[in-house]
Amino acid sequence: MKGKLLVNVGLCVVLLISLWVTGCSPSTKDRYLEIWEIAHEEGQYEKAIIEFQKLIKNHPEGEWSTNARLQIGDCFLNLKNEVQARKYFEEVVQINWDPCTTDRALACLEHLDSNHQTEYPLHLSGKCPICRE
Repeated sequence: MKGKLLVNVGLCVVLLISLWVTGCSPSTKDRYLEIWEIAHEEGQYEKAIIEFQKLIKNHPEGEWSTNARLQIGDCFLNLKNEVQARKYFEEVVQINWDPCTTDRALACLEHLDSNHQTEYPLHLSGKCPICRE
């Protein structure tokens, strides 16, 4: 009886671990998208920055951490903090994860350097969070 109980407990533990690994915990992409909504749907930029920073800490390399850096820069722009925004855009350029993300960060830096005269690339609306044009 005791041996059977241990086997059952062991199977339950294995099942719980496999559920946690495969589906119960959100993927990095899912977490990124949740935080993106906090920033861009809810306008809670400070909270989004903190959450994106946690994502980067837990997953320092890869597509979603690089995109998180880009979004942190965007959040700082929305908070009118161009110095911090620039820092994160420069990190994205330095990482150079993929040409598309790097180009977006470079365009943001160019935008900041040109007194907001170029098209702002992060939002489909094309509106700059600094000058709102």
